[in-house]
Amino acid sequence: MASTLVQKITIGFRQMMPLSPLLELIDALFSTYDANEQHQLVAAIVDDKVTTAYPPLRSYSLRFYKYVINKYESRGDEVDEGLLERYLSILNQTPSGDETCFKSYQTDLTQPDQTVTIRIAAQYNQVGLTIWTACFLLSDFVLQHPDLFHGRRCLELGAGTGLSSLFLCRAARPSSLVITDYVPQVMTNLVGNLLINGFEIECVAEDQAHNMASLPGASSSKIEPLKHTSTAAEWWCSGKYYGTQVDVCTLDWQDMHTSSAIPQLEDIDTIIAADVAYDTRAIPHLMRALTALLSPETHQSEEHQPSRVAYIATTVRNPDTFQVFNDQLTEAGLHYENITKDCNHSPLFYYPKEDIIMYKIYSER
Repeated sequence: MASTLVQKITIGFRQMMPLSPLLELIDALFSTYDANEQHQLVAAIVDDKVTTAYPPLRSYSLRFYKYVINKYESRGDEVDEGLLERYLSILNQTPSGDETCFKSYQTDLTQPDQTVTIRIAAQYNQVGLTIWTACFLLSDFVLQHPDLFHGRRCLELGAGTGLSSLFLCRAARPSSLVITDYVPQVMTNLVGNLLINGFEIECVAEDQAHNMASLPGASSSKIEPLKHTSTAAEWWCSGKYYGTQVDVCTLDWQDMHTSSAIPQLEDIDTIIAADVAYDTRAIPHLMRALTALLSPETHQSEEHQPSRVAYIATTVRNPDTFQVFNDQLTEAGLHYENITKDCNHSPLFYYPKEDIIMYKIYSER
């Protein structure tokens, strides 16, 4: 069993936590002069199958490994051969023109091999290809309240990299999940992330089949033609993940007038989203989508339907923008409750919890 410090360092390196606090953890480990702990660290980072298969950013890895090596050398200790080999192998790699890397997150502190891996853009200016902090609070909320999602028919708006949806399936096992975004580049990366984590494609839209075939993991999936579109949504693919029926599609909030026009959205009863209220120009379209999805006039059947609810995590970067979000929720007849206190900061994710707010949203009409 690895020590707590080794566990924290391994978790931090896999998810590319900011280097400063990560290096402080390494300092703390080496300050103890515990040879066994240091051996555990080397074994954990050199033999880690996760970061070997899905490496963090090259420059990040080089700084991390070099820092550990310097710790040994500063004390006059012999540097582990495997550690040196790993550092040199990364150093000698030819930098790729593909500006992407991977972040991996444990789903359980007691199971280091149980991870969710996400491919992201190296540059933060690519909005849908980056994991934003509110996504971690949303994932923490899902992990701590799986009963709110178990057996439900769920939808993620603006899924981006797909991290929250992956944790939702792993932790809560909803009966179905529709994962949505809009930009083609983001959608391709989203499906790729699902495949990396074991998503089994059952069918794919005919005009997207070539994209599916080129993604890692797609070659082992059964792909059949499927064509389903509407004015607001264009389906990409369907399949299973941890027993949940998953559909992936683009969703244009501007064309969302009623969810009954989109068959796969008719029975949605639970919505999740993170960092979707950062732009005042997009907030009215978000309201249109939420109103259509949460409206009590839609999805009715003879059977009792659970009340429809949305859980939205938002980082308050600009108080004025956040106020616009609140005001437009009220104008749309949507009730919201601040339930941030119901979500604890877990050690599975490194992120600042300050300025992130979790809302429970439902229709008053």
